[in-house]
Amino acid sequence: MTGGQEETGAELIGSLDGQVVETLREEGAPSLASSAGVDTLRRELVLKLANKAERERTLQLRGLPLSRQWKGEILTADSLTAENTLDHPNLVAPRPWPVRAGSSITLPARSLVVVRIRLTPAELRPAMGRLRKLHLVE
Repeated sequence: MTGGQEETGAELIGSLDGQVVETLREEGAPSLASSAGVDTLRRELVLKLANKAERERTLQLRGLPLSRQWKGEILTADSLTAENTLDHPNLVAPRPWPVRAGSSITLPARSLVVVRIRLTPAELRPAMGRLRKLHLVE
């Protein structure tokens, strides 16, 4: 309680190696989440972006290698309560998602998107350091 009023909503704090890299305050239930990491075996920078909102959202991306080919995969459905059944076993299933390297990305409503960016061996260690400087801004 602050000033006699109850606060609703949530604060999403993104951190890497114990350091805060992004803070998002949202009224009501959180509808946007993200994480980033480096897959050292595949030599890829991996972004995971979830949009629970009933509308698409465009995020500004900063600190990403724009010269690489990006590969995307999406999980989405017509409803947040959609589920697979025996009659419709693939109603909710990951599918390839066309994504282009750029300074922004538009997430469809009710979606989980995974973006993979290929790295050269020489870029692996610097990419891990760059994660501290990665920013997602709506």
